[in-house]
Amino acid sequence: MPDPFLVLAASFASSAVPQADADDSMAGATSIPSEVTVARRRAEQVTFVQSGRRKDWYWLLPDGTKVFHQ
Repeated sequence: MPDPFLVLAASFASSAVPQADADDSMAGATSIPSEVTVARRRAEQVTFVQSGRRKDWYWLLPDGTKVFHQ
């Protein structure tokens, strides 16, 4: 039988906000798209690009997709 504490800890770890999402919020992002958070939880490299005006900011996903800030 698995240790209930470890099961509980694992459930929190998988739903925790990635540090990079928190960093993006501190840098001015008003919301983080779910596909960004999901990729980061999978330990994929996601880059938050803040060039120009806020409407031009985007996240670059590993497959080259740009998800624009809203």
